[in-house]
Amino acid sequence: MKSVDTVVGVDFAGPAKEQDQRRKIIAVRAEIEGWQRYRIALDDFNHRLLLHAPGWTLRELSEELVRHPARIVGLDFPFSIPNALLRDEEFARASGYKQGAFDSWRRFNWHVAWLLRHRGAATVHSSFWPKDGTLDFSGFSAWRNKDYWLKRSTDRFACAHPPLKDKFQSLFQMTLAGNVLLDFLGTNGKYRIVPLWSPERYASEAIEVYPGLVMRQVGLPSYKSQPEAALRLLFGHFQAKGITVAIVPEIVGRCLSYNSSGNGKHPDHDVADALVALGTAILYRDGHCSPAVEGSRWENYTYNEGVVWGLKNVKAAAGGKRGG
Repeated sequence: MKSVDTVVGVDFAGPAKEQDQRRKIIAVRAEIEGWQRYRIALDDFNHRLLLHAPGWTLRELSEELVRHPARIVGLDFPFSIPNALLRDEEFARASGYKQGAFDSWRRFNWHVAWLLRHRGAATVHSSFWPKDGTLDFSGFSAWRNKDYWLKRSTDRFACAHPPLKDKFQSLFQMTLAGNVLLDFLGTNGKYRIVPLWSPERYASEAIEVYPGLVMRQVGLPSYKSQPEAALRLLFGHFQAKGITVAIVPEIVGRCLSYNSSGNGKHPDHDVADALVALGTAILYRDGHCSPAVEGSRWENYTYNEGVVWGLKNVKAAAGGKRGG
């Protein structure tokens, strides 16, 4: 099987330590078998889903996606921040950036990735990754200010939380750590970061997905506590669109059993989340997704903010949440 003939879905999180990343960063891969035909097998990539810690470190996942590029990778974290912050010189300066406002996503992305990888190092090292694997978010402490809890256009439309929200449903570290992944994929993996960084010669695509939006669109706003219903509705939507997705029972079982929160009152079925992220990427590939924004000329105002991809021509129910 050629590695480019795959689609991957990732339920992302931003823990600082690698041992916690392996518990929270979950990925599921499907093989493309033909037009609208996919198979989720217990291959080398998916086999780790059965481990006690079924996930990946940020470095492991980044390098795997570069070593074996997927055609589409659906990533569940905010790719960017609001234009208001990208254009705010004081906001940029608060993290040590000295060239004025970021103005563009690419400058924001480069700065975040560089600072997270080198913060606390006595010297700038040649490795792309922090020497001990730990992400040091202290360089961005000033960004935890509640004044920066602003939503992008796509967040408002998708009913998602602000990218820099750092309490309750915390996206702060997800957004920043995620930009390390995006920098690695765009620089080393020849991935287009849709719609933020799209060299035409790159064959692979990374898209921002939000399982909460897709689940509300299929009628299950409280999907977090109902993984079995979530899978049933997702596969029902596949069937309605003429898409065949075969999946081994071991992965279905892991979707139902793995709860990274460790309690039943507030469950976090991360493997099921990753499967919904994968499902969104499959639907995107087959032309059944559209950007979660108002209006038709979305490229004009999401070029630097990014966009969440949801189901095409399907209205979402109220409710849902995003966090990790």
